Amino acid sequence: KNNLINESIHVLLEMINKLNDNNKLVAAICAAPMVLEKAGILIDKRATIYDGMENHISSAIYTKDTVVKYKNIITSRGPGTAMNFSLEILKELNGSDVYKEVKESLLY
Repeated sequence: KNNLINESIHVLLEMINKLNDNNKLVAAICAAPMVLEKAGILIDKRATIYDGMENHISSAIYTKDTVVKYKNIITSRGPGTAMNFSLEILKELNGSDVYKEVKESLLY
């Protein structure tokens, strides 16, 4: 069982690094940015995480912003920031026009 867990973690970290190496979008919310830290992709990059977990992204430049986009990486602080996080991902994947249209249709 432990071997399966360790292998799964290894595969996940490899996938994150491959996405990052190819400048593909990598996004994490709440406590999940600690996985990006474990993958080694937050070094000297602005990022955020759930309040009180700042030490889990110690290589990053921590900020308390609701959503942080740094190049291809988007991080957000928690459940209350999910809408902003989702809209930022939408903007990255579909552009500003779609972002504005969806945001307005949500009355957000």
